Amino acid sequence: MERHLDCPVNLPFSNFEWNEHFQTRFWQAVSQSPLDRLAFSRLNGEKLCGLLAQWFIPGSHILDFGAGGGHLAHALLNRGCHVAVIEPSQNLKSELWESILAHPLFLGFANPSQEAAYDVVVACEVIEHILPDRYEQVFAHIVQKVRTGGRLILTTPNSEDIEGAMRICPSCLQRFHPWQHVRSVNALQLVEAMVAKGFIQEFLGLIDFSNNAKPLSLGRLVERFIVTQSTGYENGKSLEQWGRELMTLQEKIDGYFLSGWRPRAGRRENDPVDLRIGDEATCVFVGRKSTEPPGVGAKT
Repeated sequence: MERHLDCPVNLPFSNFEWNEHFQTRFWQAVSQSPLDRLAFSRLNGEKLCGLLAQWFIPGSHILDFGAGGGHLAHALLNRGCHVAVIEPSQNLKSELWESILAHPLFLGFANPSQEAAYDVVVACEVIEHILPDRYEQVFAHIVQKVRTGGRLILTTPNSEDIEGAMRICPSCLQRFHPWQHVRSVNALQLVEAMVAKGFIQEFLGLIDFSNNAKPLSLGRLVERFIVTQSTGYENGKSLEQWGRELMTLQEKIDGYFLSGWRPRAGRRENDPVDLRIGDEATCVFVGRKSTEPPGVGAKT
C-alpha cells in the first residue's frame, strides 16, 4: 500500500478529555442525528421491560435516571407505571417527548438533590458515561432515590474493551470513544459495588439483546458440557467427579444467569433465553435496597 509522503510516521495521538460541556453538546447532537436510532433504550427498551416485568408493576413509582430519548420511560408509562425522569442534556423537542409530557401517569422531571424516593430506579446504560470527577456524587444521587425495600436496576456493557472501541479524529488526532464511554465494568465489580452500598442482589444477567443473538437453553449448555468433558473417563475422572462438575455448572447457570428469571406470558418454561457471555453482552443487575447498613447486605 502506497504511503503518502506528507503523512508523518509517528502521529501525535492524544486522548480527548470529556467534560460536562462536551458531554452535553455531544448528546444533544446525537439526539438530532440518525445515531439516535441506535440508542439502547430505543432498540431494547421493550425487551428490557419484558425481562424485568416482575419489578415493573403497574401503579408503582419509577424513576428513569438518565432517560435519554425517553424510549424506556414511554414503555414504562404504557405498562401503567408512574414515571419520573432525570435527563439534563436531552433535547426534548420530539414527538415521543411530547407524548410523555402529556401522559397522565408522567410524574415530571426529578431533581437529583431532592429527597423523594421511588419504588424502582432504573439507570439504563448510564454508569459507563458518568465522568470520573462526578461518579461518586452521581451514584450517591441514584442510591438516594431508591426507597428502603425498593429496587435499583442497572444495565451496562459487560467488560467492554474501551481501548479497542476508540476512534481517532482525522482533524485533531485525538482518540475518543464513539459513544462517550469512560469506564468498563464487569458483573463481579458491579455486584460488589452494589452490595457495598446496601443492596441485595435479586437478579444478575449477562444478556445479548441483539436481534441475531444465539439462543442458549439449559439443555444445550449441559449438552455442550458433556461433549467437552467426554474425555474425562479416559483421563481417570470418576463419575462422582463428573457429577460434581455438572452440579457446579448448573449452580452457575441458575445463580449467575437466570437468578430471578420469570417466564413471560406465552413463553414455555423450557424455551431458550437469549444469553451470551462476552464483551458484547449487557450486564443487567437488580438489587433490593436493604434496611441493613451499607456493606452488610448479602447476595440472595
